[in-house]
Amino acid sequence: MQGYAPVPFLPDGFDAETHVPHDTTNSQRGWSAGPTQYRAVITSGRGQRNVNQFIGFLNLDNGMVRHDPAPIALKLGATVDPATFRAELNGVDVTAAFLTPTAGGADRVAFFEVASSPLACGRNVLAVSIDGTVPGTTRTATNRDRIAFTVEP
Repeated sequence: MQGYAPVPFLPDGFDAETHVPHDTTNSQRGWSAGPTQYRAVITSGRGQRNVNQFIGFLNLDNGMVRHDPAPIALKLGATVDPATFRAELNGVDVTAAFLTPTAGGADRVAFFEVASSPLACGRNVLAVSIDGTVPGTTRTATNRDRIAFTVEP
């Protein structure tokens, strides 16, 4: 990433000296989260098959290694009640961090950093839950999933 610096222009004469601005060295290097198009659910939780269709993890699997910062994307089932969605990261409620994106294929996305969230270097546990209607019935149920992953700096 680099701040604005004017583009050097060629001089009028072929042999004239080109002036390059001195303020072109104000750059920083690091990670940036960019837009992602999610195409498939990597994993669903374990338990009752019909209830596991309520939440799918688009970019997270048990034992996966992520880097800081760590975006987490979820896909919600067709028969869920989005208002009942809850999430905890390492025992801390992070429900409000999961926003509804406008594009990309995910239904909920959160972005966690070690320095400013419950995300920790090393082992992390994300617990999510949501209520919904079991497909093909009128019965409601709750899907609770826990997924463990590791974060490296």
